[in-house]
Amino acid sequence: MTVATPAHIVTALLLSSQLSIKGGNATRFLKPQEMFSSYPEVRWAALIKETGEVPFSVMRQGVESLVPENDITGFMEADRGRSILKTAQGLAEWAGKVEGALIRYEKVFLYVIQLESEVMALSIDRATSFERIAQIAKSILSELELQ
Repeated sequence: MTVATPAHIVTALLLSSQLSIKGGNATRFLKPQEMFSSYPEVRWAALIKETGEVPFSVMRQGVESLVPENDITGFMEADRGRSILKTAQGLAEWAGKVEGALIRYEKVFLYVIQLESEVMALSIDRATSFERIAQIAKSILSELELQ
């Protein structure tokens, strides 16, 4: 018999979450499990609303997190993804609007994407090419009608 731990319960609840972005005349929905099936390179996905609410922070099923759960929660609650984007905003006057930021760790990439008022953070397999990461970001933004 398998006993559900709080982490399993939280994961099950988060998998039912969805991101809703209004674009044009339609509202698009993107569920984390749909993102994982479309982009096998994505290990983890999270969304931070402007209010600080975290509608989802989900690890791909079967993938072991490199970061302890408390540290991931702290990263999200501190809204560090938005802080990364605000730092990059310093050159926007000359370089244009900040659309995202890519951090290259030894083991994974962290890609932070500015949506409308939300920020999406993705952990991506380290073997993924920069071109593929750009394709993933463009596809997500297109899916949400933000590009």
